[in-house]
Amino acid sequence: MYRRPPQGPLARWFRRWLYRLTLLVAAALGGFVVIAPYLGFEPGPELETRICLLFAHDDLVRKTAVISALGLWTTAVVFFRPRYYDYAWWETQRHAPLD
Repeated sequence: MYRRPPQGPLARWFRRWLYRLTLLVAAALGGFVVIAPYLGFEPGPELETRICLLFAHDDLVRKTAVISALGLWTTAVVFFRPRYYDYAWWETQRHAPLD
């Protein structure tokens, strides 16, 4: 089984914040898809208004955003997972080997 080299405190901090930031972006994207139809945007020439209307009324954009949010969540869990998912850490804490 592959064992990752030990990480310093800066690498652990960076990995933890990448995990949290990626989950936050995924939640924000999913939340915007949910609340966009209820915000009541009026058509206008501004770019922000047009984007919000697109999220509120276009099904393809909404489905793509939900799938992208799920992809971001999966990326966070797979690549930036918290320390307790690290098997090398589990074995260094004098627990039974996982093999």
